Order: sequence, then structure tokens, then C-alpha cells
Amino acid sequence: DQQVPHWLRTDHPRLTVVDHREIFADPSVLPSFNSHAIESQLHHIPGLANLYLYLNDDVLFGSPVRPENFYHGNGLVKFFPSPAEVEPRAASRHDVAVTAAAKNNREFLERTQGRTLTNKMRHAPIPQSVTVLRALEAEHPELFEQVTSARFRRRSDYAIVSSLVHYYGFLKGKAVPGRIRNGYLDVASPNAANVLELWLRSRSYHSLCLNDSGTDDPAVDLMLREFLEQYFPLSSAWER
Repeated sequence: DQQVPHWLRTDHPRLTVVDHREIFADPSVLPSFNSHAIESQLHHIPGLANLYLYLNDDVLFGSPVRPENFYHGNGLVKFFPSPAEVEPRAASRHDVAVTAAAKNNREFLERTQGRTLTNKMRHAPIPQSVTVLRALEAEHPELFEQVTSARFRRRSDYAIVSSLVHYYGFLKGKAVPGRIRNGYLDVASPNAANVLELWLRSRSYHSLCLNDSGTDDPAVDLMLREFLEQYFPLSSAWER
């Protein structure tokens, strides 16, 4: 929504900031504050490589990674199933939007592919293929239209990029399960400080997810600042 972080060096030659207006097929739905909608349009970025990584804003690289962590040499996309299962009950008004989206994904695959998904995906960097996303969009344009029309998250959303396209690609022979060393933390959990200390000592995960469950505790902010300054002590070339 025409927003750029104040600390970002937008003039850096290796950085391109892409506005929503450049990628949404239907600009009348903007501004959008629905991450399900925004991520469903990423493959429309002009000049984007066919194989690319997508990270949510709470995911960080925890150690050096290589292309083969995310793709096979023949272009097959790797995806990372979580041991956490999608709740077996049908979507209801009691579900938060993320849970409902996972259940909607399951219903969609049962209806269109005759297959049932059981597991969520890990909170990690998400390998993508423009080719696979375009194929899904061409086959089911109504799916993308429904998601992008929601300005805010709602229970009728689908998690297209973070989950659905991987199962779709798997069924089409374009994606396969893979493994990644990822750390996940709800920053408001009672043992958060202990987990962050372990991460600092080992630095063994490919990626880290600092999931914010909505806490506004100043002590949590301080804990995260101290952790991040120790884990990433040097500014990147893209920071002012």
C-alpha cells in the first residue's frame, strides 16, 4: 500500500521495491491488508525468476543456505510439511482465518483432485514456481478472484501460496516433500527466552520464525531486540 520501511535503502542497485498496484490483476480491490490476497499475486511481479523464495515478515535466515535446500536440480520445488495436522473438523465461525484457510484448502483438493491433505506447512522460507502458480491460476481463476477480493482476512480465504500450491504441485508432479532445519517460536510463550538462548548458542537452523501472537508486552520487545542484535550484529547493505 505504497509503504516503505524508513530504514530501507531503496536506492540500492540490488533491491527492487514492488508496490501492490504493480501486481494485482484487479486493482479495484486495493488497498489490500490481507496477506492471503497479497501473496497470491507475487508471481505477477515483472521480471521475477521462475523459481523464487517467499518469506513472511516473521521468518529469518538462521544460517547460510543454498539453492538445493529448496529445489532439485531438475527444477522440482521442495515443500516442507509440518508434523502439525490440520484440524479434522469442517471450517466453522469459531475458526480464526488461518485455520479456516487450511480447512478450505483441504476441501478444495478433495473437490477438485480427489485427495485429502492432513498436515500444515512449516513456518519457513517458501520455495515457489511461477509456472506452477500460473497453471493453478489458469485452471481455477475463481479461486484467486475470491481470495484477492477480500481486503482483510476472512474465513472464506484459501492459503494459496503457503500451502495449497505445494499440494497442487505435488499432485501434478512439479513439487516434492523436502526437509529444512527450521526453528519456530511464539514470542509470547513462557519459555521464549530459553529458546532464543539455545538459538544463539547453536545457530544450526536454516531459518527462524518469530511468530507474534499479538502481545504488546514491553519485556517481549526488549527480549527480541537483544536477541536480534546478538544474532545479526552487522547491518546489511540494504539498511540505512
